[in-house]
Amino acid sequence: MTAIREIRISNLAGRTEELHVFLKPQVNVFWGLNGTGKTTLLKILHAALRNETSALKQLPFSRAEVTIYSEHRDADIVRTYDKSALTVRERDRDGATLWASSFSDLDGEDEGARSQEPPDPGWDSKWLIEGDGDTPLFRTFKHAYLPISRMLGNRQFLRQNEDSDERFARHVNQVWSAYSSKSLASVRDTQQYGLAEILAILFNGSPATPIAQQQQLQPDPEAAAAYQLVSKFLWDQHLVLPLGQEDFTSKYEHNESNRLVVSKIREIMAEVDEILAPQRELEAVIDNSYTGNKHLVLSRSESVRRNIGVQIDSESIPLGALSSGEKQLLQILLETLAVEESTIIIDEPELSLHPDWQRGLIGSMRRVNKRAQFILATHSPDLQVDVKDDCIFEL
Repeated sequence: MTAIREIRISNLAGRTEELHVFLKPQVNVFWGLNGTGKTTLLKILHAALRNETSALKQLPFSRAEVTIYSEHRDADIVRTYDKSALTVRERDRDGATLWASSFSDLDGEDEGARSQEPPDPGWDSKWLIEGDGDTPLFRTFKHAYLPISRMLGNRQFLRQNEDSDERFARHVNQVWSAYSSKSLASVRDTQQYGLAEILAILFNGSPATPIAQQQQLQPDPEAAAAYQLVSKFLWDQHLVLPLGQEDFTSKYEHNESNRLVVSKIREIMAEVDEILAPQRELEAVIDNSYTGNKHLVLSRSESVRRNIGVQIDSESIPLGALSSGEKQLLQILLETLAVEESTIIIDEPELSLHPDWQRGLIGSMRRVNKRAQFILATHSPDLQVDVKDDCIFEL
């Protein structure tokens, strides 16, 4: 898991006092009037996780320190960005150049005096424990960042003659395809490892129960359930159990190896259900929220293209036909799902959402992904209804 533990920002949007916040591992809501620095704050956190600074030069702050927890290292990394360390090349009247003035010193001066952009030293990163060299300090941490312009998409990846509806559909399908590919790989790994354990049980040669003891055994009340379980497990692998229920029950009740195999299959299916549970929660939340009997369909098949669909009864409708609020809700919850055990940062998540949806949004996000850290900036009191007071930070 990746999470932001602590932030210190000086002169955020003209604040005289340093902003110093210890973040919660789950839900964090920043709220305040326009111009109090909410968007700047989120951009700083996004840049720290990405370990890039190109968007920071023009933001209204002077220094930022962000502490990030890395589960892989079980340690904190501190990233510091100080604008006072930036210098610019100035040209004197005779045309000579010199490195002298700090970036902050040039505020309000003639822009023509600059011959080029100031050099950027980047984030100063350090571990809070002794480094052993196994993890680069300058890595990018997985996270999701949804700015106010999220529905417009990234200009860098725009396609010619692509309208906003097509761009939205392409983006959410890309997010879902990437996530479902990883999910299917986890399911396959779980099943393959389980199959290896099943083979180990069978080749271990656990003997059948001796005939003398068979007559003492009572019919197992779980035999019928075990038969259904194994049948479903094989059916999911496109196989058919080559036994009738009576023969299966006899083998199950009188052979320890068979009972161990069923127990292992039960474990495998429980692990697969755990992997797929967040996806099912996403479908359930969307279905409960959307009006007009709309149903979200998440394609998980390996044999066809994995994409997202919406149906009304049995008829499919294009994603572009959803309302702006329905699109916002789908994108937020899908990004929440895909971020897994990392951080999701959202600027004004209430955009286009009905007040009822705003009040239930954080709860819905938690249903879809209980492992993520949420960092939200909002104007909406409705969004904060079910948020604990110590998780709300006023700017």
